[in-house]
Amino acid sequence: MNTITMKRKMVALLVRPAIFCAPVLLCLLFLWTGCSKKDDPGTGSAYYMRFKANGKQVEYKTGTQAAFAGNSGLFDCLLAGFSSNSDLGITIFDHEDIRAGMTYDGEILSGTGTPMAAIVYQDEQGNTYSSGNISAYPDAAAEVVLSEIASGYVKGHFSGVVYNDQTKITITDGEFYLMRAN
Repeated sequence: MNTITMKRKMVALLVRPAIFCAPVLLCLLFLWTGCSKKDDPGTGSAYYMRFKANGKQVEYKTGTQAAFAGNSGLFDCLLAGFSSNSDLGITIFDHEDIRAGMTYDGEILSGTGTPMAAIVYQDEQGNTYSSGNISAYPDAAAEVVLSEIASGYVKGHFSGVVYNDQTKITITDGEFYLMRAN
């Protein structure tokens, strides 16, 4: 998968009605300007994102990447995996640097109206599910732990409950080893 295709998929993943805000745009800007052809994320490597969606194993091996952005006051991280017919994106927001060992969940980050962590999943049929609308779906949830943040990669695990209208998907056993874009 070439870099332009990956960038388009990442934009499409986030330009869904679920969770779209200025910090995510900043993260996308870093990806857009920081990736060159030689940096094609995840291609031909051991990088992956995998999880179970209602018990069904889903795995991405070629369209995977992590990116960080932010400044004093609001920091964010985007974790993404996708294939030609499915994708999953995780956003993490905090008032401090995003760090390893901390559990990020769907709790609303003070002063922002944005969850600390949110999951957006598009299944193979093109249906988009999100954990971001907790007012409509009180049991919608996301939990993400970054176990390692290194200069070239990010590792961790995640789980959550995502919704599309009244359809619920439970995300379990999520784990990732992603190339770090910046």
